[in-house]
This record gives sequence, C-alpha cells and structure tokens, in this order.
Amino acid sequence: MRVAIIGAGPAGLFMSASLAHRGHEVHLIDRDPGPAADGSWPRRGVMQFHHAHGFRFQVVDALLAEMPQAHQAWLTAGAEPVSMTLPDGTEMPLGVRSTRPTYETALRGYALQQEGVHFHQAHVDRVVIDDRHASGIVVDGSVIDASL
Repeated sequence: MRVAIIGAGPAGLFMSASLAHRGHEVHLIDRDPGPAADGSWPRRGVMQFHHAHGFRFQVVDALLAEMPQAHQAWLTAGAEPVSMTLPDGTEMPLGVRSTRPTYETALRGYALQQEGVHFHQAHVDRVVIDDRHASGIVVDGSVIDASL
C-alpha cells in the first residue's frame, strides 16, 4: 500500500517507520528540511520545540517495540530516563526527560533511513478525493498517489 503522511513531526516520523517496517511505501511530506549540518534546527511553526519535555513511558515502550535503534540514538544524544523508587525499593520507570530536538533528531534520523520511506521537503496543496475517498495528495503542484 502507498501511504502519504503530511507532517514529519514525532507522529509522522513514527508512523512512517512503522508502516515501512510492515512493507508499505510511505511518502512523508514536510516543509521543514530538518536539522542543519551544525545540529541547529529552528523548526519554525512549532513554538514549544526548544522547550524541555517530559516524555511518558508509553513513548519509550512504543520506541522499544517498533524501533529500538531510535530509542538508543535518543539516549546516546542525551535523553535521561526518569524513574521513581517505590516503598518496596523497586524502581518504576516514569518516562524520559529530553528536549524535543534531541528526541525528534533521533527519530528522524532513524525513520528517514528506512527502506520504503520517501521524504519530500515540500508543501501539501490539497488531498485528492476520488469517489469520496482520498487517493493521493497534491504536493507543490504534483500528485502523489496514495491508498491512504
């Protein structure tokens, strides 16, 4: 199946890699080119991008289940696991403390390397509708056919 995903934020990147792992051809479209060679990334339009973030443990679970290499890249880049000691002395994982650029850079690096993921730095003009069903998207004036 050919899938078009509009937006290469965390959800779009995660879905792109997950669907590609399942054999789908994914076209991921975002106006943002990603981080510069020096690591800077303004990420215009995402006001909270450079703020500190607390990621719930469900994010960690999803990464470990679908793309453990992205999880490891995130930790290597500086993400800090957070846990709580319970009264019986066991540690309970709570999540991860990280900036969003750290998270998104690790996820993006992994997702865009997956076979079947095609990244387009472009603007989506509209969704193509045929017989009341989406059949693709128009990207900078060109149609990308997609089943979903």
